[in-house]
Amino acid sequence: MKKLLFIILLLVLILTSLHGQVAAEVAPESSFFIKSATSIINSWGDRLSVHGQLHTFTTVDRVTVTSYLQYWNGSRWVDYLSWSNTRTSADYVNVYREVIPPKGYYYRVRSVHTAEYIGIRETVHSFTNFIYF
Repeated sequence: MKKLLFIILLLVLILTSLHGQVAAEVAPESSFFIKSATSIINSWGDRLSVHGQLHTFTTVDRVTVTSYLQYWNGSRWVDYLSWSNTRTSADYVNVYREVIPPKGYYYRVRSVHTAEYIGIRETVHSFTNFIYF
């Protein structure tokens, strides 16, 4: 079982390093406000880009996305850096940053997407797959 898991992990690593970008999109089926919530991690050269975005079905009072660049410390995912962006009276928000993190780790992006309208708050979480950098 461990050998199979290692082979799968190795294949994912090879495929993501060849492609250079990993994205995850959540389309909540029971959402009132949130149309889509996306996290993206991209690598090139000595940089990683972190991107989180949120689309709502219509203009709401407030939209927020907070994206966390995380690394694997050998036993769990640890937040390394985070960025947040909020817009009012909007149907879209995004956050984008480029960073030069330490090499030799697995990284992923975790994003928290929130839409608020007339006192109702809806939150969705998205994660990318990991990449080795």
